[in-house]
Amino acid sequence: MGLSPKDIAIKYHRYNDEEWANCGCNTIELIEAVYKLNGVQFLSSNELSLLLKASSITDILIVHDNTIETTFIAEVLDSCKQKGMNKIAIKNTYGYGE
Repeated sequence: MGLSPKDIAIKYHRYNDEEWANCGCNTIELIEAVYKLNGVQFLSSNELSLLLKASSITDILIVHDNTIETTFIAEVLDSCKQKGMNKIAIKNTYGYGE
């Protein structure tokens, strides 16, 4: 069984951003209407946003697919910016693993 498009996107980013990889590979997954931060699933986008605000994360990768509304991706991005994260990367899984 091969890697999923999400896993390929994360692996590709790990190779291209050594600083992010060294900071712990913090990842927000917005895949198929499921919200995860570093593998921990949240019941709502609000829970995810609250944890982001309380976290000490400085570099983040946001991985999403086409099922997530762009307005929600923008809300997550705004939460990261308000938190003052140093580096924010966004990747769509479309095209990875095809």
